[in-house]
Amino acid sequence: MKPEYVSLISGFLGAVLGAVVSLASVWLQQRAQERRDRVKLALDAAVKEYESAEKYAKFMTKNGQRIVTRDLGYYVVLHSRLWEQLAAGKPISKEQWVAAHQQAVEISEATVEFYKSRREAQPGAPLS
Repeated sequence: MKPEYVSLISGFLGAVLGAVVSLASVWLQQRAQERRDRVKLALDAAVKEYESAEKYAKFMTKNGQRIVTRDLGYYVVLHSRLWEQLAAGKPISKEQWVAAHQQAVEISEATVEFYKSRREAQPGAPLS
């Protein structure tokens, strides 16, 4: 084989490999950005719902009714699970919503139990 062909083939293969790596990099970056966007949307929705629930509870308390709201962790888990379902491109079924709610309740209750046990183990100590 002539030396000119070797350098020509090497250059062509290098260009093709560079293009493939570049496309793979762009694809991976786009997937990561989409995931970050979904997480941000879920977190924003969770915070808004938590704030709304707190305002509603304060309003109802002023009117003589006591309303207990969930902690922020509940809303974060719930909205994260729901956004995962939406990202799959399918409508959320009743069963999926119930499963997301149950998982959020379990995590919320586990968080409360964790902080209760820390408070009991070290009375007066900060909870952080």
